[in-house]
Amino acid sequence: MARRAIAFAIVLVLVLPFAAAADWDLEDPAKWVQLPDVDPTGFDINATAPYILADDFLCTETGPIENIHIWGSWRNDYFPVGEDYTAVTFTLSIHEDIPASRSPTGYSMPGELLWLRDFEPGEFEVDIWADQLLEGWMNPPEEYWFPGDAICWRYSFFMDPLDAFNQVGMPDSGVVYWLDVQATPEDPEAVWGWKTSLDHWNDDAVWGYGVEPYPGPWYELIYPPNHSMAGQSIDLAFAVEMEYGTGVPDEVPVGFGLRQNVPNPFNPKTEILYQVPAGGGHVTIEIYDVTGRLVRTLVDGVKGEGERSVVWDGTDEGGNAMATGVYFYRMSAGEVEEGRKMLLLK
Repeated sequence: MARRAIAFAIVLVLVLPFAAAADWDLEDPAKWVQLPDVDPTGFDINATAPYILADDFLCTETGPIENIHIWGSWRNDYFPVGEDYTAVTFTLSIHEDIPASRSPTGYSMPGELLWLRDFEPGEFEVDIWADQLLEGWMNPPEEYWFPGDAICWRYSFFMDPLDAFNQVGMPDSGVVYWLDVQATPEDPEAVWGWKTSLDHWNDDAVWGYGVEPYPGPWYELIYPPNHSMAGQSIDLAFAVEMEYGTGVPDEVPVGFGLRQNVPNPFNPKTEILYQVPAGGGHVTIEIYDVTGRLVRTLVDGVKGEGERSVVWDGTDEGGNAMATGVYFYRMSAGEVEEGRKMLLLK
């Protein structure tokens, strides 16, 4: 401990931060990016079990989330066993949004669990984003001190499309999701924190105390009383990337369209309306669960142009009844794809 504390003190005297370069296209609808605050106003919030943190993001494209990046630091730059900054398991999950208008707390917060995965050492990548920093540290709800660490790390998680969460959103009808993060270091003395961001969107990030699947309660994250931004909303630093979006090209064929299923929610069956573009062509309509697993192919063949429909009875390819939950349906016609979400209730 003494050697690490000395090293931490030495690095603090180098007050001009070095930040790693990154080519983030903030206008790309297939990305959601909230960059870390590496100025002295930035700090890390304890996200080590049993603490759990969450922040929301807006999805305006449909497809699997294949890359998630999270920025954070180790308290006092104390790494787990053997000073190994990879000796930690991260639990990442994605939840539905409970908007402020429907939330019992008066602020938005994570709702139903849609996707969850544990990433053990060796299942993620890590690099230094910025060092030679002067940054604070916070234990929720408002225990804060400065300085708390000097290095900002970027942890990157890459998912196979078959294991990824398939988000559903459109440019004119975005869908809000929540990303939950919890770290479990192999060294009980090591504590990892999620870095704050000045990129503010929607309500505050939130924190809780428990393990996934975490049902709540959730509490707002607010800048602490002894911080220069005291009382303001806190956002957290992360990026969500899709390898591809809806697949919609610049020129969308006239008449192409996938309508919202009716009824929705449904039980036991629902009708999906779709429009085949002029000239017709090969069309597929597939059903996926929240893990991105293909459940059922409803349409797979050549269809003539015009308005059509197909019925899903809530079963998989083997005729087995599916459980209550959120499902996604996607239509492909040539180079064009479109997807929507539906809810099966029993």
